[in-house]
Formats: sequence, C-alpha cells, structure tokens
Amino acid sequence: MTTIVLAGGRSRRLGRNKALEQFSGKTLIQHVIDSASQLDDDIIEVHRKETGRELRCKPEELRAIVTDEKLSVELPQFVLDDAAGIADFIEARIVGKRSDETMLFVNGEPITLNRFAQDIVAGAVLGVVSTLKGVAEVRSIEVTFRSKVS
Repeated sequence: MTTIVLAGGRSRRLGRNKALEQFSGKTLIQHVIDSASQLDDDIIEVHRKETGRELRCKPEELRAIVTDEKLSVELPQFVLDDAAGIADFIEARIVGKRSDETMLFVNGEPITLNRFAQDIVAGAVLGVVSTLKGVAEVRSIEVTFRSKVS
C-alpha cells in the first residue's frame, strides 16, 4: 500500500501550521508519519522550506521527496508543482512493482476492483486492523460480512 500524506502550510483558522502542533509529546505530523511507516514501505515526504525543519523521516525510510528547496540527500526530488513527474514516479517506481492484492467477493462472486478501489478498501481495513491490540505485522486479512435477512 502506498501512503501519501498531504500536510503543510498555514491553517487559516488556527493561524499557524496545524501539522506542527504538539500532541502527547510529538507533532501531529510525526504521529501521522509514525502510523504510516508501520503500514507502508513507500513514503514520499513533502518538505517545505518555510517550516525551517529537517526532513521528518530518515532518508533511508523515504522513496522520494517533494520540496521547494534542493536538499543534500541522495533521493529523487521533485518541485512542489511537478504533479506529472510525481505521478510518473509513483506509477513507475511504486505502483508498478507492487505485489499486494485486494479481492472483493459479493455473494460469493468476485468483483473486479481497479487499483484505486483496491487501495481504498485495503487502506480502510488496514487502518482499522493495525490499531487493534494484539495485532503485530499484518500479512493478510480476511473479512466476512453477512447481512441478516428478516
């Protein structure tokens, strides 16, 4: 599963960057990064010069960086408005080599899911399951829903 965390910039109502607010001894963005890194091997960090901070993740944890300044890190780096380049990188380097699979069966019949739908289903289920007590590394999940007929 690929996770992209969109966080950065100033909050209009709060008047400062929400991602840098402290909660339980860490910034909110660090809580998100910690959670995402447990679920994912493919992290692309968005770095903004205005925060005045170093990268949030260790370079060895990252696949690429989207930034508004050149960083001295040996990773692919994209400028903030290079949407096409970022999308091409994700398609070629991350999505193209994935081997995970999400399958959906309704009434015993397989339903074809495109990659986007697979990511939505897998992300929702993984997000819930990974927070449960007693769950360590998740390799596979099977979920069955049955509706009662009255």
